[in-house]
Amino acid sequence: MEQIRIRRGIEVGVNDKGDSIFIDMESMNFIQRYQALVERVQNISNSIDTTKELSENEGINLVVEKMKDILEGLDDLFGENASNKVFGEGIIPTPMAVIDFFDQISPIVKKYSDEREKKIMEKYVARKGGHNKKGTK
Repeated sequence: MEQIRIRRGIEVGVNDKGDSIFIDMESMNFIQRYQALVERVQNISNSIDTTKELSENEGINLVVEKMKDILEGLDDLFGENASNKVFGEGIIPTPMAVIDFFDQISPIVKKYSDEREKKIMEKYVARKGGHNKKGTK
């Protein structure tokens, strides 16, 4: 029996225990959801600014709810329990820790995305009988 395997993405280690999360860059759903989650994280600071008008407890509760929303997004995007693997079991991270995670994961996603785009273009040019950048077929 012949078999094929489609590479789906990459695994990224996230803690000292050897746990990893999966970046499924071959899924347009992943790319779309990743961009939406990054936007939500970027908007955290706007939400936190509004806590200045609240009591201390109300402000903390608002931030906790925003962080829980982000953790659900991480689990949805990177796989079940991804947030526990990254931040620790039952931990609700600070906004700074979430931003730190995205600062570290974003270059990996970009690198994989750029490599994938380059390969797509190479395959597209080859199939169309086009020329590469050096002008040869």
